[in-house]
Amino acid sequence: MVMAEDSLGGPCWLSLMARDLSAAERFYGAVLGWTFRRGGFGRAFCVAEVDGVAVAGIGAMAGELAVPVAWTVYFSVADADVAVARTRERGGTVGVGPVSFPPRGRAALVSDPEGASFGSRSPPRCSGR
Repeated sequence: MVMAEDSLGGPCWLSLMARDLSAAERFYGAVLGWTFRRGGFGRAFCVAEVDGVAVAGIGAMAGELAVPVAWTVYFSVADADVAVARTRERGGTVGVGPVSFPPRGRAALVSDPEGASFGSRSPPRCSGR
């Protein structure tokens, strides 16, 4: 998938919450050829890269949490606060945010009226570079 970093409304980041971060690194490294570096959120988070370009984030979640392991796609928006307001106006649910997302920008996790979850992230260049 080509990330549409400068295209508003296009996917700009992928995030995975995994129970075993090391196992996820081994799996996606072998399957997709990703390399990994520790991200700014501590030992429980890594950034996946392809040829030195950040393509995704993988975070470790507590094993006892009864939530599914899943990927989340983030879409590029001009203003995360406006996107959250529009989500609510149109019957969606806001799960988290918007919150500040280092090194700059804001992000939110939301669901559409049928329950499909996704993220929105601003500013438009949000690939984690």
